[in-house]
Amino acid sequence: MTAQNQLISQLNLTVSADWSRIRKVYTHVIEKKDAGSFEPTKEPYNATLYSLGNYGCVVVSTSLTEGADWNFWSGKLLESFLPPNILALRDQIQSAGLHFTNFVYYQHRGSIQEHIDQNKPGDGNDGHCAINFIISANDPNATTVAHTDNCQESYKSIPGTTWLLNTAVPHRIDNNDFREVLQIRVLSSYQKTLQFFSEKNMIA
Repeated sequence: MTAQNQLISQLNLTVSADWSRIRKVYTHVIEKKDAGSFEPTKEPYNATLYSLGNYGCVVVSTSLTEGADWNFWSGKLLESFLPPNILALRDQIQSAGLHFTNFVYYQHRGSIQEHIDQNKPGDGNDGHCAINFIISANDPNATTVAHTDNCQESYKSIPGTTWLLNTAVPHRIDNNDFREVLQIRVLSSYQKTLQFFSEKNMIA
């Protein structure tokens, strides 16, 4: 592994979905959440989960966005809008022995403060990473930065690009406008997940 991809790697992966429909459903779900239609449950690490029953959930974090809601939507309803190649990728990740967690769609405005994603109790200690498909980003300088004591890497939020990010190290998003992402969360180390995509010749 070279010094250029210890924390971030670009993937040769595109997601063709009906984003306008996904945005519309997301907006409706968040409006119902804000209106008190879903029962909240406190989650670890300053987050709140709102269950949509069999359709999935919304997890809300405010600790990294200066108090603004950062809404993560996941579950069967979201998956019903995703293309077959992405659903098949989930199965391939699982077949390779990696721990697929979920698909997540989110929107946000402004920056995301530096943080390290935390495992929940019982998740194990194999690390974690995220595959981020950039749907749109109105700030042309929106940048994700990850670092260790010896290394810093970053990527620009160019719509239509996909990035593998090591979320077990400090990372942040410098951003001044609207941005939306489809994320695949994997509860396995960045190195193992990178190897999976390398073997599939999907490193851009």
